[in-house]
Amino acid sequence: MNSLGSCSAKKRLSPEFHEDIRWCHSFLTHFNGKCAFLHQQPTTDVQTDACPLAAGAFFRGDWLYHNFAVDSPELVHLHINYKEVVAQVFAAFCWAPSWANQHVIIYCDNKAAVHMINKGSTAHPLVMHALRQLFWLSAIYNFRFTARHIKGNLNVIADAVSCLHQPVKCLAFYQHLCSLVPQPEVNSMLLSHHCLLTAGIFFVADCLDPQLAKQLEDEIFLYRSQTFSTNTKTTYCTHRNSYFRFCRHME
Repeated sequence: MNSLGSCSAKKRLSPEFHEDIRWCHSFLTHFNGKCAFLHQQPTTDVQTDACPLAAGAFFRGDWLYHNFAVDSPELVHLHINYKEVVAQVFAAFCWAPSWANQHVIIYCDNKAAVHMINKGSTAHPLVMHALRQLFWLSAIYNFRFTARHIKGNLNVIADAVSCLHQPVKCLAFYQHLCSLVPQPEVNSMLLSHHCLLTAGIFFVADCLDPQLAKQLEDEIFLYRSQTFSTNTKTTYCTHRNSYFRFCRHME
């Protein structure tokens, strides 16, 4: 509107303008007219990062790993700056309920992504759609969202999460978790996070720390061995032994 030469000038409204109007109209049907004050202490422990293959985020011991080829094929060919933006949107989808009535400061090592998030707009229609989803979560859960730049060498945790498909990064993230909570709890967390299991946790034997890798593999084997009850294991062993006897007899 600022580009209009006079009050009587005309300009064709873009499709993005209509999308913004639809967003407002849809939100008004859900808004109850009440809005709580934000907490005085902001949330400052959210970190995100992205690489060409995946996006990752870390928040208070929890994390997300989003593989673009598997989870969002339409985002595979985006520029890395845009992937850094959607990584922050994914973080909001994951933890928005925990951010209710708070000012959330999220740290990212990509200046272009920080600028797009704080500006609230971008020329890319697909990424702009993701930003509208971020604004929707912000409005529904009443949190303010601010991005701040952090140097890449300080964004170590989010960097490791976004590269869980790399065994070395996966092991580095495992070591970081072990520094926060007892190792048995970490192993339970790993097994409960399907994203980490599919990202390459079983390839840690090829990493730089074979002792730690073997320890994790032993823990995984222990949990696997506890999957079936004792009676079920006995039944399976009986069937297996019967099959072996049959094979020996046929020889």
